[in-house]
Amino acid sequence: MSNDLSASIQKLKNSSLRINEITDKASDSFRIVEKFLRDDCKINISAYAFVEKVDDDSAYYLKYFKGDKSGRTRGLMKKEFGIFLTTSNSIAPLENDYIVKHWSNFSRDEKLKSINYLPFLMNEISNQLNKKIDEVGESAEQVFETLAKMTGEEG
Repeated sequence: MSNDLSASIQKLKNSSLRINEITDKASDSFRIVEKFLRDDCKINISAYAFVEKVDDDSAYYLKYFKGDKSGRTRGLMKKEFGIFLTTSNSIAPLENDYIVKHWSNFSRDEKLKSINYLPFLMNEISNQLNKKIDEVGESAEQVFETLAKMTGEEG
């Protein structure tokens, strides 16, 4: 009996250390990606990645958009771009958020569930940027060239 208890305690201790390490790496990953997108790349577009369906009308999404990181629902909110987990209307996931939670306020389970979807979110952000480039890139170049010729100003 004593040997079984000792073995169980040791196994639990090892498992808890490992899950804490994994959770810390997930937190660091969210922090690094958010900083990279916001500060290094200066990305200011909204995008989302599906995480899982909650019911027929809603789902969890990992989103990058301008929101309040404090987790407050009232009062003065500092809104800035960041990574959030939301429960949203599954038809319009960028518009109808029921619950919005910044990654720093995720529970352990939410962090571990969401970390697998971080690459999908980054890919969607890249797709949104490329779509924007395709929509306006060429015309912006043409407008600039025309104005530069007319005004004598170069960029």
